Amino acid sequence: MSFRPQRFCCLLRLALPGALAIVILAGCSMPHLAGTNDAVLEYAIQPDPATGTTLEAPLTAAGVKARISSAMVPSDVDATPEGLVRVVVDADIAGAVDDLVQWRGGLRVSRADDAFVLAPPNTDGLAPMSAGGPGGKGGDLQPHKTNSLGSGFIVDTS
Repeated sequence: MSFRPQRFCCLLRLALPGALAIVILAGCSMPHLAGTNDAVLEYAIQPDPATGTTLEAPLTAAGVKARISSAMVPSDVDATPEGLVRVVVDADIAGAVDDLVQWRGGLRVSRADDAFVLAPPNTDGLAPMSAGGPGGKGGDLQPHKTNSLGSGFIVDTS
């Protein structure tokens, strides 16, 4: 059997689009483009209950932009002519951004109920371990770098 370049070229022309279609239809989804999945959040500026004064919308928008930027979330923040603060973010993280904007800066602490047992129901196959303390005492833990995704998930890169 001899090699025929014309036949090979014809087969390649037919196989390449078919392979490309299989890859696309197999579930390899591309991330959406910026600006195609946006959510608009609008906030009214309330007066300070202690003083009764209301901040101007451009100043409030700058504070909101600083808070969202500190979380490393891309956004468009503007003051509207009606005196509202308008925030445009990706719809997938709009809920987290809404929580961040409305967060008043407090912490919630819960007291554990002493009657509730905080132990796993089955300890078969578990070995007791201790965490490394100051100076490396108490374990073989090595420092390593982690990255936070800003959504509560921590990625261990080791």
